[in-house]
Parts: sequence; C-alpha cells; structure tokens
Amino acid sequence: MLRFAGGVIGMVLSAISLAAEVSVLPVVIHLGPTQQRHAVSVTNHGDEPLVMQAEAVVWTQTDQEDVYDKTSDLMVNPPIFQVKPGNSQVLRIGLRSKPSADTEKAYRLILREVPSQIVAQPSATFPPNATGSAVRVLLQMRLPVYVAPLKIRQGMEWHATRRPDGEVAIEGFNTGNVRVVVSELRILAAKAAETPLVKHSTSTPVFPGRRRSWTLRPDATSLSGPAYVEVDTDRGAYRAPIGPRTVQ
Repeated sequence: MLRFAGGVIGMVLSAISLAAEVSVLPVVIHLGPTQQRHAVSVTNHGDEPLVMQAEAVVWTQTDQEDVYDKTSDLMVNPPIFQVKPGNSQVLRIGLRSKPSADTEKAYRLILREVPSQIVAQPSATFPPNATGSAVRVLLQMRLPVYVAPLKIRQGMEWHATRRPDGEVAIEGFNTGNVRVVVSELRILAAKAAETPLVKHSTSTPVFPGRRRSWTLRPDATSLSGPAYVEVDTDRGAYRAPIGPRTVQ
C-alpha cells in the first residue's frame, strides 16, 4: 500500500498548505481475460471528510512522452464519492468489452480531490505576512491500469553507444506485446564487473512497440576499455555491450 500526501495545486495563496492523507490499495490494477473487474479501496486517514472524483483515461506513449485521452473502454463506479475520516470507499473498475487479442492496453485511473477552500484561524506560527487563509493541496493520484492480451509475448532489445562527450546513450525497444517497467540501469567495466561505474534508478514503463532512451555519464577514465550496460526490469534483467565511440 502507498500513502499519498499532497498532489496538484494551481496556486498557493498562503505560506501554509494543508494536504489530505489518503491510502489506496492496490496501486497497480491488472485486468485481462480472466479478471475483467477489480476493486480499489480508498481510505481517508485525515480528520475531515474527503470528496473524490474518479475517471479512467487511456494511456499511450508518443516520442517518449506519456499521453492521456478520454476513453469509454473502462467503467468506474462510483464516479464521485465521499469518504469520512477513518473510513474507506470501494471503487469498482471493469472492462466494457473483451481484452485485445494482440497487445496489452494501458490506462490510468485518476482520482482527484474535489476542490474546497479552507479558512484557517490566524496563528502565531504563520509568517508575519500571512493573512490567515490557507488552501488545501488538492490530491491527485494516477494509478496504472493494465489490460493483458489473450497471449503474452515478452521481448526487449537493448543498445548502448559511447558519445564523443563521454556520455553513454542507452536505448531499449520493446519487441513484445506487454509493457516492460525499467527499474535500474548500470554501466560496468568488463575488467571490474562487480562495481558499477554509474547507475540510475527509475520506474519507467516501455510500452509494446515503443522505444525509450537514457543517457548516463560515467567517469571518463573508468570507461577506457570494454564495458556493458545492465538493465533491471519487472520482467527480468538484460545485458548489452557498449558500442564504440560515435563520431559527430
């Protein structure tokens, strides 16, 4: 379970921001041929009632950017609800039609707090310029929703190249039909493979048929000989040699 405090706010009107405390379980929703419905529990750990709006959007990737659009593929019930302090609300999300036979589809379940202004009493803890009013930091959560295809096919291709400026360009191409979530990338010298020269932690999904790239900069003197990149994902680990320096 993850707990979220704070989220998205358009403008801070005072030096004090108050945030709702909410936990959600699960934080990743899996649907597919054998499970076309799922329950999501939203719990209010705060001291005040919380009104939330739920919406499902389709999630795609274009030029390494996440894109969200409206969709009627999923049903969410209830679309708007109130959770009293210490209580939980169960949301139900499900498919309106059968899953794709070819490729996994990705969505986001967006939970938004309905805006409400909070007027706080003046306090000695306020900065001298404060007016005594505060605005709640509006909570917004975007939970991944993955709809598995009838048959799962996994595959990733990795390439790494040295650049003239000493950086290493790493690219992954998803050749399968389900997403691959990259958690860590490491560069290691072949002569000292037990200690990474540099590593990068992330949590980046690569959708089917899409590419994703990263740039890492190891110490120039430590990358003088043969080296390779290691990549950890939710579907296993990958290793690829780092190619020779490119000429620009």
